[in-house]
Amino acid sequence: MLEYVTALQDGTDFTAIPNLWVKKDGKIFKNGIRPNLEDLDSLPFSDKELVRPFPHLWKDGIGYFMTARGCPLDCNFCFNHAQREIESGPNVRRRSAENVIRELKECKEKYGFRYIAFQDDIFLLQPRWLKYFLPLYRDEIRLPFHCHSIANLIRQEEHFQWLSEAGCIRIFFAIETGNEVTRRQLLNKTVKDEDLFRAAAMCEKYGIEIVSAIIIGIPGETVESALETVQKTIDTRVHCMICSFFMPYPGTELGDRARQMGLFEGNFDDEHPREACGIVGVFGHPEAAKLTYLGLYALQHRGQESAGIVSSDGRQLYTHRGPGLVADVFTESALKRLAGHMAIGHVRYSTAGSSTQENIQPLVANYKGGGLAVAHNGTITNAPIIRAELEDRGAIFQGSTDTEVLVHLIAQAGTNDFDEALFMALLRLRGAYSLLLLKADRMMAVKDPRGFRPLCLGRLGSSYVVASESCAFDIMNAEYLRELAPGEMICFGAQGPISSRPFPPAEQAFCVFEYIYFSRPDSFAATRSIYEYRARLGEQLAEEHPADADVVIAVPDSSVPAAIGYAQRSGIPYAMGLIRSHYVGRTFIEPDQAIRDFGARIKYNAVRSVLEGQRVVVVDDSIVRGTTSRKIVNMLRAAGAREIHMRISAPPWKNPCYFGIDTPKRERLIAAQASDVEMIRQAIGCDSLGFISLEGLLRVMPKTIQYCTACFTGEYPAGQAPVGTFDKQSMERIAK
Repeated sequence: MLEYVTALQDGTDFTAIPNLWVKKDGKIFKNGIRPNLEDLDSLPFSDKELVRPFPHLWKDGIGYFMTARGCPLDCNFCFNHAQREIESGPNVRRRSAENVIRELKECKEKYGFRYIAFQDDIFLLQPRWLKYFLPLYRDEIRLPFHCHSIANLIRQEEHFQWLSEAGCIRIFFAIETGNEVTRRQLLNKTVKDEDLFRAAAMCEKYGIEIVSAIIIGIPGETVESALETVQKTIDTRVHCMICSFFMPYPGTELGDRARQMGLFEGNFDDEHPREACGIVGVFGHPEAAKLTYLGLYALQHRGQESAGIVSSDGRQLYTHRGPGLVADVFTESALKRLAGHMAIGHVRYSTAGSSTQENIQPLVANYKGGGLAVAHNGTITNAPIIRAELEDRGAIFQGSTDTEVLVHLIAQAGTNDFDEALFMALLRLRGAYSLLLLKADRMMAVKDPRGFRPLCLGRLGSSYVVASESCAFDIMNAEYLRELAPGEMICFGAQGPISSRPFPPAEQAFCVFEYIYFSRPDSFAATRSIYEYRARLGEQLAEEHPADADVVIAVPDSSVPAAIGYAQRSGIPYAMGLIRSHYVGRTFIEPDQAIRDFGARIKYNAVRSVLEGQRVVVVDDSIVRGTTSRKIVNMLRAAGAREIHMRISAPPWKNPCYFGIDTPKRERLIAAQASDVEMIRQAIGCDSLGFISLEGLLRVMPKTIQYCTACFTGEYPAGQAPVGTFDKQSMERIAK
């Protein structure tokens, strides 16, 4: 950086400096990586005069110093080991004790420092260096100081004695989490609880204060495990606790896991949140795989990243999976190889970083109980914690999907009874899961006790079908029977379908957005089609937010029923003012920046003859980030619309979902960042904006169902969301 700044100051070329990638005149220069500097003593001391203009950085009399560079640890939440992969030369490098003492003496005399803060995370890493340095510090500097460490770096009592005699009054210990398994398996830290308590006892003996550093929000953490961390910190008799929130740095293992769980913003090509997947199962039909293929084809809207089918002929499992659309993954010859009278299938959206062959479902495993295939719709929120425990017991994971923990739990259940093993495994899970499982001799359908995600039962002659939505039955010419109840398990075997409800009762929390957006309008729910519910949402929206306008249009396709309902209730004519292209895939052509709003223009086109000179009501089903809404408003104005009145058939989306839906993090949700609807209106540029109320939404929905509305209210079902998603009540509980 010094070379770069000097080049800028002198007006010389800066494009060939090693270690830098720079852009100049539109061209990117990627320079090579220089080896790490081995001799840190050769570096000049930093110029403290640079902080003179900033009194708050030095007037407290504290001097901040580093004695080393690099780190030998491989913590999964830190970027240090990722950095090591691209560096050459020695990793941990340390200044000589004499060099550090010389700088400390100069600064003490020149700036009057009264306290020294050593900022190295590994200050206590090398006992031999400490044994030489600390007496020099005691004799020549004679100032109180603090340092940082982890508990298992300082093991001998004499080390604490050296520190105390040299003037150390405080040590910052990185505890991170109170759960030892999580610390070891998720964070890849070897610190044991006994290390923490031994270090705490030694600090107390030698009069050294302890400051603990903990992390809240580790992927999969619960309120209970967060409280365990706080209690473990209290038990070590700390003087102070520093609490930070987990940061999922790109390139780190834990950062990747956070993405896989949906805690990071996913790959959003449009404004709408994405349903994670759809599942189909067929039992007792000679062409089970072909029917499953048709069902997946009907559920393509629920997942377009990958597809897979596993079938059984009663003796073994047959598998075909691949990335892409259903029609691209399966050929006629592939379907012929999927023999048998039962099959399960899966279509999927993936979160960032997880579109790998190993993660394509149905997952297939062979264990002592035989072959097993699993297709899952939802998100298991405590999967990282379970995964860490399983890995600690020797489990080897092939991919990164949360579904794989279920397979391992079944395999390690310690019983030869599959039904018992499955039940024991499911009791460990938190979050949302609608599941189809296939063994050589049976198929099972399971819905979690709260019933977050849909799963319905149908019949085709003497055969049975199960699917995420009833539209899959229509393409098979099957009859819709009913929705599975929350906590219901159906086993399809030699005795036919046997239903049971083995779970303790829990309050239902069906995803209300299935009615608003995710499900196809021709699917069936309760006593009506999804189309009818959406039309009634439009009618309710017209009552709550009328508009003086000439025409009602929809943002196609999911909003069309609501727009028709709005038009019918308001008496304003409905017209197709926006046309959507249904053949838009990923584009690898970056358009000229002069083509404004390219993302919206490639998907939608405005009909000028409908819009020009008109006052337009635009009905959409949601506003998530606000970017697409703003582009659509700009497009409609360019087509001649005189006024634009946005009407949204969902309440403001203020909170991310962690139960099987790919949504942005809260900071990217426009309703979460805006103080009121007026701020959102100004951001997207329309003339008026109205959201349906939560009360109005629930008034339209079937009364026989209880809903999860956490995306609107922030009130997540108790014990189901990971720590990073805590609502206000949960955070207050931790604080208390």
